[in-house]
Amino acid sequence: MFVNGHFCWALKFAVITNALGIPLALVPLFDSDFTSTDPLQHKAISDSKALFPSLEILFSYIPQNFSTFIADSALDSHNIYSTLKNTFNFSKIIIPLNPRASKNTIPTSSPNIVISEDGVPICKKFNQPFKPEGKCQGKNRSVRLKWTCPMSSYKDGKRICSCPQPCTTSKSGRMFYTYPDDFRSFPGLSRNSQEFFDLYNKRVAVEQTIYHLKSYMGSDVICTYDHISIFSDFLLSAITYSLLFILAHNIKLYCSKLTIKKLNKLKKLIA
Repeated sequence: MFVNGHFCWALKFAVITNALGIPLALVPLFDSDFTSTDPLQHKAISDSKALFPSLEILFSYIPQNFSTFIADSALDSHNIYSTLKNTFNFSKIIIPLNPRASKNTIPTSSPNIVISEDGVPICKKFNQPFKPEGKCQGKNRSVRLKWTCPMSSYKDGKRICSCPQPCTTSKSGRMFYTYPDDFRSFPGLSRNSQEFFDLYNKRVAVEQTIYHLKSYMGSDVICTYDHISIFSDFLLSAITYSLLFILAHNIKLYCSKLTIKKLNKLKKLIA
């Protein structure tokens, strides 16, 4: 497969951890639940195909009471959004858009407005996005997302539009509403919001955990090429990782505050 800029044979497995990054399970992607009789299809197992079985295993260890899902753009597909929402009950899905899975802007009934691939209304006259105003829902009406003209602003507690070519006679400017039925375009919060960016930044913990399993446990340079042996090495790494956490926890009970501060991260204890 083509990984990180070069062709290689790669061992693929899922690492299941808790919120502290402690491994709960390592799921090999070469067992009967993931493989087929076609070896070419076998080696091309994608992250998207491994996602849902991995989530099922995760929720066999811990309660399924999460509201937010965070992943990289490799999982950006309509099917994944709908399954995460309807099957696993996530209300917020933080996945950056993948250009390969994106379409052109969507036209609306208004000649001056289109909806971008991430669900934001765009003013065609000035090529500027509308400003999000949050959710609104009237009696016996579906939830709507309210957007206001990009050239409008508040002055003395009132909204005033300064557009040189206004679309409406209203002094507050054009308002537009979208309906969050498409969960890819409307993943529970605005893709342009600071909350979306802040949540996605937390994903770095995933990469750190995998890096610790490989690098600090010596598995980044492998000496064997049999997949059973390689996977066994990673299992031993995960076991050692968990034992180090137990050791750090017990040391914390008996050490001074200064020592505790130095051992807040497992990699410092490993080093």
